[in-house]
Amino acid sequence: MRYPPRLKDITKLQIDVTRMNTRYLSVGIYAMGFTHWIYKPPAGAFFDDCLKPDYFADASGMMRDGDTITISCQDGVGIRAISVHVDDREKMHMDMVPLR
Repeated sequence: MRYPPRLKDITKLQIDVTRMNTRYLSVGIYAMGFTHWIYKPPAGAFFDDCLKPDYFADASGMMRDGDTITISCQDGVGIRAISVHVDDREKMHMDMVPLR
C-alpha cells in the first residue's frame, strides 16, 4: 500500500470489533486517582460484546479498580464500574460491573 493511502484503500481495512481498541477509548474525567473512561467503538460492536470478561484487557495497564466507564455502542449505552482482580495464577482480569 502506498503512502498516504488512498480513500479506496482505507475503506478495505477491517476493524476487529471483538477486541477493545484503545483508539476509541478516552478519558472523560480524571480527579485524585479516579478516572471516568469513555469508550465509543466503531460500528459493528455491540454493547453485550463490550461486557465480556477481559474485553478491556489491553487497557489493564491504564484502568484501575473502581474506575468507571461509559460504553456507547450502536445498540445501547451504559455506565459500568471496572473491577480488576488477579487470579491464583497471577493473571489480571477485568470485568465490567453494573453500578448500584
